[in-house]
Amino acid sequence: MTTINIDDGSAITINIPCGDGGEEPDPVTEPYLPYAVNGLVCAAVQPELLTSSQTMAGPLLVAARAYLPPRISLAHVGIAVTTPAVGTPATECRLAVYHGGVGEKLGQTENKPTLYTRSGWRFANLETPIPAADTGRIVWLVATVPNFSQAGPSLACTPDLASATLLNAWGYRAVEVGGATTLPPMFDNDAPDVDFTMITRVCGLTAGPGGIAQP
Repeated sequence: MTTINIDDGSAITINIPCGDGGEEPDPVTEPYLPYAVNGLVCAAVQPELLTSSQTMAGPLLVAARAYLPPRISLAHVGIAVTTPAVGTPATECRLAVYHGGVGEKLGQTENKPTLYTRSGWRFANLETPIPAADTGRIVWLVATVPNFSQAGPSLACTPDLASATLLNAWGYRAVEVGGATTLPPMFDNDAPDVDFTMITRVCGLTAGPGGIAQP
């Protein structure tokens, strides 16, 4: 208890409980992310909006921007597959995270040949976890989709908008890079050998903390 004496012509004593005397921390406010109720901490799109599907004929890169909240580290990246690929991939199957502002690669997953051979959320662990930052940031979630010996996978995505410029109105939101077989060091339309093609849909891509064991 702390006693404060207030002298306004008369003596008044006020007793105020002060706990352990330590300072109260500033309240932390986070932006409300609708997909948090799905257990996701960083996602390109709410899972409920993945009501369409797109068959991918590789090789190509599929990418979408997402918001990575502050104080969240990343250890895995995932992609939503509706119809599995058939056959053997001709090149590597990897996922990656890039800094949305400068295009720098923050991390990439191990090569996982089975990434597209089953349906549902398919995850791969990052080779090196991405440490948390004090502030939130926009990131690119990027997937390599190789050519398969028999049939490529279909990915869960949002319905197509009327034009790619509607989705990418004030900057790139969802893009493909045709013919790419590997993840570039920089993911930016001005980077060498990275030519963005704006698309009319957002594919299901996510990233989060903790390693995931999945065949």
